[in-house]
Amino acid sequence: MFSLRRFALILAAVAAAIVPAISLADDGYPSGTTTPEGAACDYTRAFMQRDLALFEQAVLPPFGDGEIRAQYEQYLADIKSAFLEASKRPIDPGTREIKKVFVARSFSKSSPAADALAAFNFADVKFVDVGAAYDGRAVKNRIIVVKDKTGRWRVHPAPEIHPALNYGINQEPPSTAEVARTRTPPNEPLGLSGAYLYKGEGKDQNFSMKFEGERCFVMGVPSGETNEAKCLRKGNQLYIAPIVPKNEKMTRNVWVVYTVVDNRLESSHLEDMDDGQVFYKGREPKIILQKQSP
Repeated sequence: MFSLRRFALILAAVAAAIVPAISLADDGYPSGTTTPEGAACDYTRAFMQRDLALFEQAVLPPFGDGEIRAQYEQYLADIKSAFLEASKRPIDPGTREIKKVFVARSFSKSSPAADALAAFNFADVKFVDVGAAYDGRAVKNRIIVVKDKTGRWRVHPAPEIHPALNYGINQEPPSTAEVARTRTPPNEPLGLSGAYLYKGEGKDQNFSMKFEGERCFVMGVPSGETNEAKCLRKGNQLYIAPIVPKNEKMTRNVWVVYTVVDNRLESSHLEDMDDGQVFYKGREPKIILQKQSP
């Protein structure tokens, strides 16, 4: 007898065979070549992390023949040289992080996919919109991804060399369906305790922050009210979320960033936690909060 349980097991086996396993990176977004979004994210991470091996894994190897293939091979060689040169310089301490990933989309025009199949035996061509924070700048990239004959998705980093594969890309409207971020990137322990005081020129210009374990409390001016604020630490940078008064709405998710230096906190910049844009970096004079004696 063909039982319902056996039928369910068969369905599960079929699903496992046809649905690719989605790998996730520490930032909570897809990784790997089983999905177009994973390939696009790894390509973006490669540049942020100066990771040549990840770049080579994420992009299409040389394909086709003749002069066009030679152009693509030269492009990859130039990028490799750029990665190696960049590795000699220190990485800017600003945020480098993927902020938004949108679901891969097919072209409105059918010609890119048809040309990919006819000319190179590729299975499909799509594009992925990715938003990232890069050295204090908000960057939005539209990335071409190609499904090869083995079923793997890889990025075409220089589609201008094969313009038929991205025909009409600039006429496509912005993407709207976001890929859900499935987990929050791990934050480092705050490593701070006690009270830190800022003294301004007037008595109403004083405020302080107090740390208890992983919690942060801000005493504001001029009311003197104490509010708990969200906070996180990345290296020597301390991020403090804004405290929004009751009945008011926050128009942008801009956090204050301090640099932890010995027994004090020095103001660094403001940062939009949604798109990574940085404001007032290097502004003088700095706001300095000095740790108070117990």
